[in-house]
Amino acid sequence: MSQMEQDFVQFLSARPEIKRCYYQGLINRRALARYLVKQEILSGRTSLEAVVGMLRRVEMEKEGVFCDTTIFNHIRITVKDHITIFDLKKSAHVMEQLKELISQIDPLKNETFKMVLGSASVKLFLDSYNNMLITEHIKKDDTINKHDQCSEISIFFPEKARSSKGVISFLTTEFALHDIIITEFLSCSPELLMYLEEKHTVKAFGILKRLSQ
Repeated sequence: MSQMEQDFVQFLSARPEIKRCYYQGLINRRALARYLVKQEILSGRTSLEAVVGMLRRVEMEKEGVFCDTTIFNHIRITVKDHITIFDLKKSAHVMEQLKELISQIDPLKNETFKMVLGSASVKLFLDSYNNMLITEHIKKDDTINKHDQCSEISIFFPEKARSSKGVISFLTTEFALHDIIITEFLSCSPELLMYLEEKHTVKAFGILKRLSQ
Protein backbone atom coordinates (compact mmCIF):
# COMPACT_ATOMS: atom_id res chain seq x y z
CA MET A 1 0.00 0.00 0.00
CA SER A 2 1.41 3.38 -1.02
CA GLN A 3 1.88 6.27 1.39
CA MET A 4 -1.00 8.08 -0.29
CA GLU A 5 -3.29 5.09 0.26
CA GLN A 6 -2.16 4.78 3.88
CA ASP A 7 -2.95 8.45 4.46
CA PHE A 8 -6.40 7.98 2.95
CA VAL A 9 -7.18 4.90 5.05
CA GLN A 10 -6.09 6.83 8.16
CA PHE A 11 -8.33 9.72 7.09
CA LEU A 12 -11.32 7.36 6.82
CA SER A 13 -10.56 5.69 10.16
CA ALA A 14 -10.79 9.05 11.91
CA ARG A 15 -14.08 9.88 10.17
CA PRO A 16 -16.43 6.88 10.37
CA GLU A 17 -19.36 8.83 8.94
CA ILE A 18 -17.39 9.51 5.73
CA LYS A 19 -16.01 5.96 5.67
CA ARG A 20 -19.46 4.43 5.69
CA CYS A 21 -20.80 6.71 2.96
CA TYR A 22 -17.68 6.20 0.83
CA TYR A 23 -17.87 2.40 0.87
CA GLN A 24 -21.61 2.53 0.17
CA GLY A 25 -20.95 4.60 -2.95
CA LEU A 26 -22.70 7.71 -1.64
CA ILE A 27 -19.75 10.07 -2.11
CA ASN A 28 -18.64 11.35 -5.50
CA ARG A 29 -15.06 10.18 -6.04
CA ARG A 30 -13.84 13.32 -7.81
CA ALA A 31 -15.43 15.62 -5.22
CA LEU A 32 -13.70 13.67 -2.45
CA ALA A 33 -10.40 13.88 -4.34
CA ARG A 34 -10.72 17.67 -4.63
CA TYR A 35 -11.33 17.88 -0.87
CA LEU A 36 -8.30 15.72 -0.06
CA VAL A 37 -6.04 17.83 -2.30
CA LYS A 38 -7.39 21.16 -1.03
CA GLN A 39 -7.01 20.18 2.63
CA GLU A 40 -3.52 18.73 1.97
CA ILE A 41 -4.47 15.53 3.78
CA LEU A 42 -2.29 13.24 1.65
CA SER A 43 1.51 13.14 1.84
CA GLY A 44 3.74 14.35 -0.98
CA ARG A 45 2.85 16.18 -4.16
CA THR A 46 -0.60 15.11 -5.24
CA SER A 47 -2.55 15.99 -8.35
CA LEU A 48 -6.28 15.64 -8.70
CA GLU A 49 -5.95 12.80 -11.23
CA ALA A 50 -3.43 10.94 -9.06
CA VAL A 51 -5.81 11.06 -6.11
CA VAL A 52 -8.76 9.93 -8.24
CA GLY A 53 -6.66 7.00 -9.41
CA MET A 54 -5.80 6.13 -5.83
CA LEU A 55 -9.48 6.23 -4.85
CA ARG A 56 -10.30 3.80 -7.66
CA ARG A 57 -7.69 1.34 -6.38
CA VAL A 58 -8.87 1.59 -2.77
CA GLU A 59 -12.49 1.27 -3.87
CA MET A 60 -11.68 -2.01 -5.62
CA GLU A 61 -10.44 -3.38 -2.30
CA LYS A 62 -13.54 -2.42 -0.35
CA GLU A 63 -15.16 -5.88 -0.51
CA GLY A 64 -15.45 -7.41 2.95
CA VAL A 65 -14.70 -4.20 4.84
CA PHE A 66 -17.86 -4.39 6.93
CA CYS A 67 -18.94 -7.29 9.08
CA ASP A 68 -21.91 -9.56 8.52
CA THR A 69 -24.54 -7.44 10.28
CA THR A 70 -27.02 -10.32 10.38
CA ILE A 71 -25.03 -11.48 13.42
CA PHE A 72 -26.72 -8.70 15.38
CA ASN A 73 -30.15 -10.20 14.64
CA HIS A 74 -29.42 -12.89 17.21
CA ILE A 75 -27.82 -10.97 20.07
CA ARG A 76 -29.13 -10.84 23.64
CA ILE A 77 -28.70 -7.61 25.56
CA THR A 78 -28.74 -6.95 29.30
CA VAL A 79 -27.99 -3.71 31.11
CA LYS A 80 -26.85 -3.10 34.67
CA ASP A 81 -26.47 0.40 36.11
CA HIS A 82 -24.53 1.83 39.05
CA ILE A 83 -21.15 0.32 38.23
CA THR A 84 -17.86 1.86 39.39
CA ILE A 85 -14.52 1.24 37.68
CA PHE A 86 -11.31 1.62 39.69
CA ASP A 87 -7.86 1.81 38.17
CA LEU A 88 -5.31 0.79 40.82
CA LYS A 89 -1.55 0.64 40.98
CA LYS A 90 -0.17 -2.84 40.48
CA SER A 91 1.91 -3.69 43.53
CA ALA A 92 2.41 -6.55 45.97
CA HIS A 93 0.56 -4.55 48.64
CA VAL A 94 -2.46 -3.91 46.43
CA MET A 95 -2.64 -7.53 45.26
CA GLU A 96 -2.55 -8.74 48.86
CA GLN A 97 -5.39 -6.39 49.83
CA LEU A 98 -7.45 -7.50 46.85
CA LYS A 99 -7.43 -11.08 48.15
CA GLU A 100 -9.29 -9.90 51.24
CA LEU A 101 -11.63 -7.72 49.19
CA ILE A 102 -12.57 -10.56 46.83
CA SER A 103 -13.63 -12.76 49.74
CA GLN A 104 -16.34 -10.20 50.59
CA ILE A 105 -17.98 -10.28 47.15
CA ASP A 106 -20.67 -12.87 46.51
CA PRO A 107 -21.08 -13.53 42.75
CA LEU A 108 -23.94 -15.95 43.49
CA LYS A 109 -25.97 -12.93 44.64
CA ASN A 110 -25.34 -11.31 41.24
CA GLU A 111 -22.82 -8.90 42.72
CA THR A 112 -20.52 -7.41 40.11
CA PHE A 113 -16.83 -8.00 40.51
CA LYS A 114 -14.39 -8.21 37.62
CA MET A 115 -10.64 -7.74 37.77
CA VAL A 116 -8.22 -7.19 34.90
CA LEU A 117 -4.47 -7.33 35.46
CA GLY A 118 -2.55 -5.06 33.15
CA SER A 119 1.20 -4.69 32.89
CA ALA A 120 1.24 -1.60 35.12
CA SER A 121 -2.19 -1.41 36.77
CA VAL A 122 -5.18 -3.37 38.04
CA LYS A 123 -8.69 -2.52 36.93
CA LEU A 124 -11.72 -3.37 39.07
CA PHE A 125 -15.38 -3.35 38.06
CA LEU A 126 -17.88 -3.52 40.93
CA ASP A 127 -21.29 -2.37 42.08
CA SER A 128 -21.24 1.19 43.37
CA TYR A 129 -22.70 0.12 46.72
CA ASN A 130 -19.47 -1.85 47.25
CA ASN A 131 -17.20 1.17 46.77
CA MET A 132 -16.61 1.19 50.50
CA LEU A 133 -14.68 -2.05 50.14
CA ILE A 134 -12.07 -0.18 48.12
CA THR A 135 -11.70 2.57 50.70
CA GLU A 136 -11.43 -0.03 53.43
CA HIS A 137 -8.74 -2.13 51.75
CA ILE A 138 -6.93 0.11 49.27
CA LYS A 139 -4.97 3.25 50.15
CA LYS A 140 -6.03 6.43 48.41
CA ASP A 141 -2.55 6.84 46.93
CA ASP A 142 -2.92 3.45 45.21
CA THR A 143 -5.97 4.62 43.23
CA ILE A 144 -4.98 6.01 39.83
CA ASN A 145 -8.44 6.72 38.48
CA LYS A 146 -12.10 6.13 39.22
CA HIS A 147 -15.17 6.12 36.95
CA ASP A 148 -18.48 6.55 38.77
CA GLN A 149 -22.04 6.17 37.44
CA CYS A 150 -21.27 3.69 34.70
CA SER A 151 -23.53 1.14 33.06
CA GLU A 152 -22.56 -2.36 32.04
CA ILE A 153 -24.05 -3.47 28.73
CA SER A 154 -23.69 -7.20 28.15
CA ILE A 155 -24.06 -8.43 24.57
CA PHE A 156 -24.29 -12.18 23.91
CA PHE A 157 -23.44 -12.98 20.30
CA PRO A 158 -24.23 -16.18 18.38
CA GLU A 159 -21.39 -18.67 17.97
CA LYS A 160 -20.68 -17.59 14.39
CA ALA A 161 -19.45 -14.23 15.74
CA ARG A 162 -16.27 -15.97 16.95
CA SER A 163 -15.11 -16.47 13.37
CA SER A 164 -16.53 -13.25 11.90
CA LYS A 165 -14.38 -10.22 11.23
CA GLY A 166 -15.18 -6.59 11.95
CA VAL A 167 -17.85 -7.13 14.62
CA ILE A 168 -16.27 -4.91 17.28
CA SER A 169 -15.11 -2.40 14.67
CA PHE A 170 -18.66 -2.11 13.31
CA LEU A 171 -20.10 -1.68 16.80
CA THR A 172 -17.61 0.98 17.90
CA THR A 173 -18.20 2.87 14.65
CA GLU A 174 -21.96 2.89 15.30
CA PHE A 175 -21.37 4.34 18.74
CA ALA A 176 -18.88 6.91 17.47
CA LEU A 177 -21.40 8.12 14.89
CA HIS A 178 -23.80 8.83 17.76
CA ASP A 179 -21.20 10.51 20.00
CA ILE A 180 -21.21 7.67 22.53
CA ILE A 181 -17.96 7.21 24.43
CA ILE A 182 -17.07 3.68 25.50
CA THR A 183 -15.29 3.88 28.84
CA GLU A 184 -14.10 0.25 28.91
CA PHE A 185 -14.41 -3.03 27.00
CA LEU A 186 -14.23 -6.59 28.31
CA SER A 187 -14.59 -9.74 26.27
CA CYS A 188 -15.54 -13.24 27.36
CA SER A 189 -16.45 -14.60 23.94
CA PRO A 190 -19.19 -14.90 22.81
CA GLU A 191 -20.13 -12.26 25.41
CA LEU A 192 -18.96 -8.67 25.02
CA LEU A 193 -19.14 -6.26 27.95
CA MET A 194 -19.17 -2.52 27.37
CA TYR A 195 -18.99 0.11 30.08
CA LEU A 196 -20.43 3.56 29.41
CA GLU A 197 -21.33 6.62 31.41
CA GLU A 198 -24.97 6.24 32.42
CA LYS A 199 -25.93 9.32 30.40
CA HIS A 200 -25.16 7.33 27.22
CA THR A 201 -26.97 4.13 28.22
CA VAL A 202 -30.42 4.79 26.74
CA LYS A 203 -29.00 5.86 23.38
CA ALA A 204 -26.60 2.90 23.29
CA PHE A 205 -29.37 0.44 24.13
CA GLY A 206 -31.52 1.94 21.37
CA ILE A 207 -28.76 1.44 18.81
CA LEU A 208 -28.30 -2.19 19.83
CA LYS A 209 -32.05 -2.85 19.65
CA ARG A 210 -32.17 -1.32 16.18
CA LEU A 211 -29.29 -3.50 15.04
CA SER A 212 -30.98 -6.60 16.42
CA GLN A 213 -34.21 -6.08 14.47
